[in-house]
Amino acid sequence: MKKVALVIGGEPRLVEKAFKENTIFWNWLNENYLVDVHVHSWNHKLEWNKKDHEEIRFNPIRNDSKNYYPKQMTTQSVLGIKQEQIEQEYSLYQPKTLVVEEYDHKRFNIGSYPLGQYISRAKGYVQAMQYDDYDYVWLTRSYCVY
Repeated sequence: MKKVALVIGGEPRLVEKAFKENTIFWNWLNENYLVDVHVHSWNHKLEWNKKDHEEIRFNPIRNDSKNYYPKQMTTQSVLGIKQEQIEQEYSLYQPKTLVVEEYDHKRFNIGSYPLGQYISRAKGYVQAMQYDDYDYVWLTRSYCVY
């Protein structure tokens, strides 16, 4: 059976909700592949003001961050999330590796590239490659639904 590294990087946003939405896919993936999950996470996240998050849609015609969120939607930063809390959220995936780092707001911001999400997934990829050899590597975010 082929081995897959599922690498989740970035902010620990909507982990449980996305996992529940992905149950059918998650079961299929584990029936057809040997799956190891590797997580790299920052210790902060940006939360939207909508509890159900149903209205969030990415606008591909984007010149700046104003088009990333729907109009009239506000956000708040949640800083200093404890490692234990992030470990608990990701425990659904039973990750082989999980690293939580302090987010550098001066280095990773909307005016700079690469953004922190790309750095996080790259770090998660390195974690996976140091852990084992894989036939496939899937880079994703915590809130993606497949």
